[in-house]
Amino acid sequence: MLVSEVSRWLGHKSITTTVDLYGHLVPEASGRARDALDGAFAAARAKAKKPDDVPGSKQPALRGNWQERATTDPRQLRDWWARRPFNIGIPCGPSGLVVIDLDIAKAPGQLGGPESFRRLCNGYRQPVPRTFTVATPSGGRHLYFAARDGDVRNSAGKLAPLVDVRAAGGYIIGPGSRIGDRGYVQCTTGCPAPLPDWLATLLAAPPPPPVPRPRAVRELGRTGTAYVMAALRNEAERVATAVDGTRHDTLNKAAYNLGQLIGAGLLPERAVITSLADAAAQSGLSGQREI
Repeated sequence: MLVSEVSRWLGHKSITTTVDLYGHLVPEASGRARDALDGAFAAARAKAKKPDDVPGSKQPALRGNWQERATTDPRQLRDWWARRPFNIGIPCGPSGLVVIDLDIAKAPGQLGGPESFRRLCNGYRQPVPRTFTVATPSGGRHLYFAARDGDVRNSAGKLAPLVDVRAAGGYIIGPGSRIGDRGYVQCTTGCPAPLPDWLATLLAAPPPPPVPRPRAVRELGRTGTAYVMAALRNEAERVATAVDGTRHDTLNKAAYNLGQLIGAGLLPERAVITSLADAAAQSGLSGQREI
């Protein structure tokens, strides 16, 4: 039985009361609860906002715009954990963080993220930066850095193979969280170091390209009135510019809204599918399974 369920059954207002009174009966559970709370409140003190994740997963539990609903309020955090043992999600942009995600090798003989990053540093004649570090359940590492001025976005393999970046528009799973029976473990103390200048230069995001006019709008002919053409352009633009974590929801809403116009005979189905597919690909969604 989960500690949160025991807490509710006993009528305790906070899960910490249950842990304080009965944690000695299940030492491992007590340690896990305290690790999660310590990680959350340490991050809160560092002004890192948290969208609590679904228990045992990496998916945000908060509905809608999780970046705006994330909080550092200790009372709110205690209330959430009194309900379910959520993981800790830290939105990097609002928290002023850039996190380098070093993944493990996926196949025998493949170079892993830590070694790829070390070679990258050597190639630029730079030491491997020392900063706040978290070990991941898979055996990888998260290197936390304080963001500098400039727009750094999420990327996968941009720096080196199996070296990903979580920054504006993305989030990271914080220490104290668990996936199955393995946890995210803090390896160092202190605060994240400033992002090194040479890394900031490599990660600087280029100006975003202008959102292209959906191809299908030019093919509507007499079927498309000014209103429905504007609706198609606006929905396609929302999909194309959606940030990581909101892209699927944005695409689903756009498809539903435009589907109403298709049903009314105001838009051809092929035009909508083509426009949304183009916009989804531009946002970063790729392949039939994602789109």
